[in-house]
Amino acid sequence: MSQNPNRRRMRWWMPATLIVLAGGAAAYLRSREIPFLEAILIGIGLLTAVLLGLWYIFFTGLPWRTRLLLVLISAGFLAGLYFGVKRLSRTEGSIGGSGIPRLVWKWSPKREGAARPLILEPEAASPKQPAGTVPLREGAFPQFLGPDRSGGQAYSHRISPWCGSCPVTLWPLTIRICSWPHKEARSGEQ
Repeated sequence: MSQNPNRRRMRWWMPATLIVLAGGAAAYLRSREIPFLEAILIGIGLLTAVLLGLWYIFFTGLPWRTRLLLVLISAGFLAGLYFGVKRLSRTEGSIGGSGIPRLVWKWSPKREGAARPLILEPEAASPKQPAGTVPLREGAFPQFLGPDRSGGQAYSHRISPWCGSCPVTLWPLTIRICSWPHKEARSGEQ
């Protein structure tokens, strides 16, 4: 008889439904081959956490003063987390190439310089010249992002893919750009 008959009951079906929906969506997305899967799963997790927090604050029958206090504490925590991460960390690449930024402390040393050059083992040019010593032509690099994997090239001259001279024009083509629908199509004339 210690229960207050005016007190509302907890609505446990709401968080249970949220958790089941989030788990089902994550399982379904994992079974599909879609781009940006990791970012989508992180978004589902964050959205579920926010919705569970809102459920606890507004649908559990807490007194209004406690609700206001929880909202202020949550907003302060999220703002502190955001500004703390922004002020104390920097992005350095991504996690496994997935596009999710890899956060490191601002005071940690930066990785300077380009990556080590990729040494390939091409076939030997002749029996006298061992494999791996055949130089590549200038401007040819088999690794990603350029010769030193920095996304740039050290030389400034342009390499032409044409041998000797530019290709010969066989026929000129005039391209006319017009708006749709044509005047003739609107008037019904053919």
